[in-house]
Amino acid sequence: MPEIKPDVDITFNPEALPSFFRDVEIIGPAEDGTVFIALKSINANPPFNAWFVAVESQRKEMLATALTAISTGNTVSTLLTNSKQYSTINRLYVNEN
Repeated sequence: MPEIKPDVDITFNPEALPSFFRDVEIIGPAEDGTVFIALKSINANPPFNAWFVAVESQRKEMLATALTAISTGNTVSTLLTNSKQYSTINRLYVNEN
């Protein structure tokens, strides 16, 4: 049987994401299950400190990821809808510091 190759490169490369390193300042769930994460930009221009909302399909995973970042003191890389207050975090990765 011939090998099937995808038309698109699906290799995960977090460095290719349009993201910036950030510090997780505060994190927690609300009574409706929404996960809020306060991020402080490190290398964004202009810099910002803002609250963001974890994408609904990955709430628990983002809560765990952000808690890992806080407990280890590591920064995170994110893919945000934008840097405005209460925008959605679509991807969240703990960086190796």
